[in-house]
Amino acid sequence: MRNFTFTKWLTTKETFNSYSHYKSWLSILSKEEAKKTDLFYHEKYQYFLNYLQTEWD
Repeated sequence: MRNFTFTKWLTTKETFNSYSHYKSWLSILSKEEAKKTDLFYHEKYQYFLNYLQTEWD
């Protein structure tokens, strides 16, 4: 089982090109929205690590 970093997870599972792509995408949103969205992705990532990651990931 590989250890997914947040960046690796974003690019592999959430189809961002890179972390900077993700950041620039966030920067388009308003400050409030960006904060919420970032939190959403971090929670989704935690959930993935805790429950969804399989030994094949």
